[in-house]
This record gives sequence, structure tokens and C-alpha cells, in this order.
Amino acid sequence: MEYYIMEMDKRIQNKFVIQKFPGNGMMEYDTSYATKFKDHTGLLTVESDKSSYPEVLETPLYMVSETIRRVLELHDDHIVCKEVTMANLPKQTIKHYAVLLTDRIECLHDSTELYPDGSVKKLVLDRSKIGDRRVFRVKGISAPYIIVSLDIAESVLRRNCFGVKFSHVDCA
Repeated sequence: MEYYIMEMDKRIQNKFVIQKFPGNGMMEYDTSYATKFKDHTGLLTVESDKSSYPEVLETPLYMVSETIRRVLELHDDHIVCKEVTMANLPKQTIKHYAVLLTDRIECLHDSTELYPDGSVKKLVLDRSKIGDRRVFRVKGISAPYIIVSLDIAESVLRRNCFGVKFSHVDCA
């Protein structure tokens, strides 16, 4: 099976901003936090007339649109999603996302190359350690990549999701 990193397309300009979100940078949560998160959260946004809402968000939490959430849940029973409603009151914009709670699995191949600071130079996954997982993070690296299988990537691409980028990951 082939695997891809699913991330927000960095070329997107004028992305909306979440208003008054506690914490800085990217926060990562796995399925052990499933009972600690509310089933549904509402957040206020700030946007301009040209603001865009990509279907994958990486900060402050990894979130996906409802369309992508449905695809992920169809293909992998191990993920947990918590609903988030993004609302801009002045513009009366409402968008629905899901926080993706995904576990890190130990699946690095020996040929993975890391820089001295632990960041990834060349990611290589060990196919035999992945098992039936189709959505996961990789244990042993600092990067919080969300890895998805080829069938998920194809399914998302068929739905013309805005602001999603896939990068192939080598497997051995």
C-alpha cells in the first residue's frame, strides 16, 4: 500500500483566523484525549471579504472539514473526531470542522534519515509495522505529519477539496 502526508496547502493566502484561541503554535492530541475533549466546540473567527476556509487546518489543532472527516471515518476505525463549528458573527459565516485525534504508531524504517535536531530529512515507513492503519501519525519523529493511505488520498481528491496537499512517503 502507498502512503501520503496530508497537509494544508501552504500556498493558501488570506486564510481566516481563529479568534482568542488559547495556546501557541500547533498542538497535537491522540485518541487518549477523546474523553477530555467536548463532543462539540464553537470558535469565533476573524475574516476579510477574501478569506478562505481550507479543508485541512494544521494550527492550532489538526482539523479537517466535514467532507474529509467522513472519508477518514469510512476507511479507518482507529481515529476519533470531535466537532468544531467556526463562526464569524459579523459576516454570518459558519463552517464545520472536526479535530482529528490520531495515534502515533511505531513504523519508521531503518532507512529513515533525520537531521541532528531530530527533524525529518527523508521519511521511510516500514510497511510491515503499519498493519491495517490507514490514518496515523509516526512515532519517533518530531513532525506531526498525518499519514493517509492511497485510497483515502484518492477519495479526498475526487471530492475536489480546497486547500489539501498530499506528499508521497516512501515505504520499505
